[in-house]
Amino acid sequence: FQQHIPSIIDARRRFLAPGGKLIPRKDTIWVAVVEAPETYGKIVDPWLQNGLGQDLGAAVQLLVNEVRKENFTPAQLMTKPQLWATLDYASVENPDVQNELNCKVERAGTGHGMVAWFETELAECVGFSNAPGMPKTIYGSLFFPWLRPVPLVSGQTLRVGLQAKLLENDYFWRWTTRIESMETPGVVLANYEQSQLRGMVFSPDKLR
Repeated sequence: FQQHIPSIIDARRRFLAPGGKLIPRKDTIWVAVVEAPETYGKIVDPWLQNGLGQDLGAAVQLLVNEVRKENFTPAQLMTKPQLWATLDYASVENPDVQNELNCKVERAGTGHGMVAWFETELAECVGFSNAPGMPKTIYGSLFFPWLRPVPLVSGQTLRVGLQAKLLENDYFWRWTTRIESMETPGVVLANYEQSQLRGMVFSPDKLR
């Protein structure tokens, strides 16, 4: 979130006494593929099914490259949660995080994107999570919509990547998805490259 990692690094170096404690200790961040027709519909339907018969599809390309705060249930997850990153605040040095994961589909359905959430350890045996199914907090999970929904079958493997990069005063997210056919090896059903930078409208001055 914004400059929180650089701030912790700076405070740790200048103020933490030998043997001192950091609260929270660490955050672990998890990722899964999610089936979310209602959430996805809220994003694209007003632009694809408007009553005036206008073609507003260009706006959809911006909207599906934006990250959203949402809440999901465990039943909506289509893959087992995969550990994307661990932020150990006693040792973290780089505010940027990226990782690629292999996710195996656990049940048939339609994938609409990825969801990420955290588990935080405040102190020993003390912490909380905003994972699907946990009590709601002010922290919603992050939904990364795909360019288009994709039918998935049990046993299918997906290669997904997630990158968080601190630019100026906030994070920009990039996510990639590669889905191959189970019936025909080598046939790619989806190969998505998405980024918040593709979902923003910049002035020439801002681009520079």
